[in-house]
Amino acid sequence: MKIHVNYKRAVIATKAIVCVAAVPTLFGCRSDDQVEKSGVMTQSNLVLAQAASGPLGSNANDFDALVAPSTMNHAVGWFPSVTNVTSVYTLYADGTQRPGAYGLQLNSNSLFSTPICNGRPAGCGGWQQFIYTTSDWGIEYFLFGWGACPPGQQTPGTQGCCPAADSWGSWMYDGSSYCTKWVSGVPTRGPLPAVPITQLAGMKMQADAAPGSDTLTIYLPDGTSKSLTVSPSQAGLAYGWNEAGFNVFGFNGGQAIFNPGVTIKVETDVSGSTVPPRCGFDVTSGETTNLTLVSSSCCASYANGPRPPGITFTESNLSPLPKPDFCLLNDITPIGSPLL
Repeated sequence: MKIHVNYKRAVIATKAIVCVAAVPTLFGCRSDDQVEKSGVMTQSNLVLAQAASGPLGSNANDFDALVAPSTMNHAVGWFPSVTNVTSVYTLYADGTQRPGAYGLQLNSNSLFSTPICNGRPAGCGGWQQFIYTTSDWGIEYFLFGWGACPPGQQTPGTQGCCPAADSWGSWMYDGSSYCTKWVSGVPTRGPLPAVPITQLAGMKMQADAAPGSDTLTIYLPDGTSKSLTVSPSQAGLAYGWNEAGFNVFGFNGGQAIFNPGVTIKVETDVSGSTVPPRCGFDVTSGETTNLTLVSSSCCASYANGPRPPGITFTESNLSPLPKPDFCLLNDITPIGSPLL
């Protein structure tokens, strides 16, 4: 099963950079006026990003844990607080709905550096998604800018177009080929239950990357877990993983529509880096939700006692949106403040 049925849309959405006096390109701004520099959330572009209203997801209205110029090898996404979630359905562009369907994603930075691109055109890079949905789970790999496919070699898995391996798919954009591969956990590790959205607070997703393998672990509300290891690593995430974004989204290209009055706090913990994580704004998805990011809600921490380094933020569909919590310096634990 391929999670992204519209691969072109997914690639165009993989960079979310607010451009000022610059022409956006496929992967962002190409001028000295670009607002986002290496994904770092500065005060100026935080204001611009928060002004960009819209659903969480494909437009990257979402915070993520950023450790560039270092790299990470481990990330965990979970929900410290889930308030008033009673229902969800996925809405598609054609108006159709899928009741109860949603997905969890822990996504990497796009165009990460990988030795798999050695010998390929400049601009070749990877992107990786760790995914759970109410009907499948697994890891999805992307290689962008792989290079032009020779005539007659644009079929999936054809050497010279995409890596010569089973189950690689390829498609063309702007004269270059893009490669994708979905590795489901179902054939080798078995299916996971379709967890009701009312149990979202009990869900946790863990991603691990090593030079030779990638591992996805899903922790379920009943206390059980299941892991999928893909070896060898298909995109070489361990060599260039510097940003991790976790959240709940719609299913298979759609938008998750929550019932009114929902507020969710999201946490992404990371390790393996030599620098403290900070709030980034550069990891996206081909899916969205009807929740809105709460401005100034991102708290980042290098470490706080037993708590791992990571970030937290708040999203909601309340109107007006809830006020952001106050965060102590280097303290990932928000402190509610009625004075804000």
